[in-house]
Amino acid sequence: MRVIISYTAAAGVALLSGCSAFQDSWYRDYGVQPLSIDDKSPAVVLRKALVKNGSEGIVDASCFDAPLAASTNATSCQQQRNSAIAVLLTASDDLCQAHLKTIFGNDAAFNIATGSIATLFSGAAAISGSASAKSALAAISTFSNAERSLVNETVYKNMIVTAVTKKIREARATKVAAILPSDLTKSMSDYPMVLAIRDVLDYHYSCSFMFGLEKALEEGTQSGIDGKKAKLEQERNALQLYLDTRAANKSLDQTGVAGAQARMKEIDAQLTTLDKASAAVPSSTTPSPAAGAGQGSK
Repeated sequence: MRVIISYTAAAGVALLSGCSAFQDSWYRDYGVQPLSIDDKSPAVVLRKALVKNGSEGIVDASCFDAPLAASTNATSCQQQRNSAIAVLLTASDDLCQAHLKTIFGNDAAFNIATGSIATLFSGAAAISGSASAKSALAAISTFSNAERSLVNETVYKNMIVTAVTKKIREARATKVAAILPSDLTKSMSDYPMVLAIRDVLDYHYSCSFMFGLEKALEEGTQSGIDGKKAKLEQERNALQLYLDTRAANKSLDQTGVAGAQARMKEIDAQLTTLDKASAAVPSSTTPSPAAGAGQGSK
């Protein structure tokens, strides 16, 4: 008894004192890993792949400086930056399409696995000589069929997969509409190479099941673009009413007019971006379960 009490007390002290060993093992997945830069960091790897080195790369190393050196050709760097953006966006789209197919491929793989189990145990029950064995094998077969139906209908078809893939496509359409073509016309001073890479990475990492799930839980199954547009239009109407009231009555305080006008310009720009994103969201290119099955079975 004393030994048990001693071990319990020691464990309690370790937990209360915030022992680093417990923290590292128990809470590792509750926060982002420490920020570090080494040869394996995605940003470093991506930069090395882009920098010209003999016959490889598409961007001069000097184009990564911010601001550019006086001796660097800014026009050439802008062209190289835009080429890099186009190449990276295309590569990201290819990888994202493959990822979306695997989501539907998981559905097919699950159905194949549970269906095979059901068939196996159903056949075993048919040839088993013992009554108790037949009952047990038949029960396993029934449970496998029921589990497949539950997961297939509730998770893959009716709820998660459709909503997640929709949110991923909406988010990426919004992000790419902000990059193309407006950012391509910006000078290297306004849009240096490092910011371009950051935007492309932000676009790329939005294609993840967890990102889409978070958006689906946050926004529901309705279009996130439509919801954002409705909020912006509501704010714009309120600002327009504010400006019209002060335009009609100059005796009212006019100090907020300039700020309201600037905000309306921002809203108009955001609405234009959302309109482009809404038009860019594909309506008939969502991978089908059949297409996903082919991807997942490789």
